[in-house]
Amino acid sequence: MLSFFPGRPLVEGEFRTKLAEFLGEANIRGNRVLVIVPDDTRTLPMPAIYETLVEVLLPKVKELAFLVALGTHPPLTEAQLSRHFGRRFPHPKVPVYQHSWQDSQTLVRVGTISKDRMAEISRGLLPLEVAVEKED
Repeated sequence: MLSFFPGRPLVEGEFRTKLAEFLGEANIRGNRVLVIVPDDTRTLPMPAIYETLVEVLLPKVKELAFLVALGTHPPLTEAQLSRHFGRRFPHPKVPVYQHSWQDSQTLVRVGTISKDRMAEISRGLLPLEVAVEKED
């Protein structure tokens, strides 16, 4: 996104438009989509991201959900989630989960992303094999 707005702050309307254009090009129709987002300790236009993703993706995909990547932070309260995701949260058809990182018994390995694929996805920034786990 920064390459569309070099050297100046992002304006929310422009950001939403570019994000919607990008999403419109994605071949995701009929898929299940999980959007992994940071918790509220990170600065980003999360309400604009959430609203745009719900607006653009929900009509196209089989299922849309969000996962708050807590790192080692405690789970967010409903009030914190509302502030983080904005005025259109919660959406009745879009679940938001919080990662139970501290409870290994709730996680099941469903696969791995190879080192080569991670290098490709991250443009060489993360050439590591990554375990993909989900809550049981």
